[in-house]
Amino acid sequence: MLVSLSPFVGTESKRQQDLDQQEKKVSEIMTKVPVRVDRSTSVEVASITLLEHDIACLPVVGDDDVIEGIMTWKDILKVHVYESEPTSESAYGKSGC
Repeated sequence: MLVSLSPFVGTESKRQQDLDQQEKKVSEIMTKVPVRVDRSTSVEVASITLLEHDIACLPVVGDDDVIEGIMTWKDILKVHVYESEPTSESAYGKSGC
């Protein structure tokens, strides 16, 4: 994974900064207060939220603020494509990307 993020890993030019990244824990780089939506949020509002915050996914929380799932831009795209067209498997193939 790190090799795809830095062209220097695995070469003589590798940088200490790149090597240090391998030792970091998720808690050191994660978003501490993520943008999120609750389960009653409309698809339209979720779409706007993704665009406004320039993010690719949204945690979806329930009434107790526990994460129930993740809404991605692909999930939203499926709704927009499949709601406006017939949903036969012959037209679209099997779902579940």
